[in-house]
Amino acid sequence: MEEKRVLVAGATGYLGQYMVKESKKQGYWVRVLTRDPKKLTHLDEYIDDLFVGEVTNPDSITGICEDIDFVVSAVGITRKKRDLALVYVMTGEYDAAIDLLEHVLSVPFDLGSGITLRISPAWDPLRDHPRFQALLEKYEKEHGI
Repeated sequence: MEEKRVLVAGATGYLGQYMVKESKKQGYWVRVLTRDPKKLTHLDEYIDDLFVGEVTNPDSITGICEDIDFVVSAVGITRKKRDLALVYVMTGEYDAAIDLLEHVLSVPFDLGSGITLRISPAWDPLRDHPRFQALLEKYEKEHGI
C-alpha cells in the first residue's frame, strides 16, 4: 500500500504540533507549511518536507498540495479578528461584527469558523440579522456544508 501524504498548515501552534506528531506516528508522510522554519526544529524527526510560505500570500504557496492526499489546517490567523467580532457583538455593534466575520470566512483554510458561527451561543445576538444569515448561507454553499 502506498504511503499517504499529509500537509499540515499551522504546524507551529499547539494543535498543529500535535497533528504533525500524530500524523507521523500513524504512518503518514508529512509536509508542513510554516512562515518560520526555526520554530519547527524540535519536530524535525516528524517532518518529511518543510514548505516555507504564508497562507495569506497565494504566490508563496504555489504547488504546496502537489502529491498531497490530505490537508490539515491548524492555521490561526483569523482568531484575533473573530475575537474582535465577538467584542462587537457584546457591545451591540452588529454590522461591525459581520464586516469582520465576512473577512474571517473569506480566508482560505479556515473551515472551522463557519461551523463555529452556526453552533456557538456566543453569536446568538446575530441569529436574526439578515446579513449574518446571508453570510452563513453563502459560506455553507461554498463549502458544501
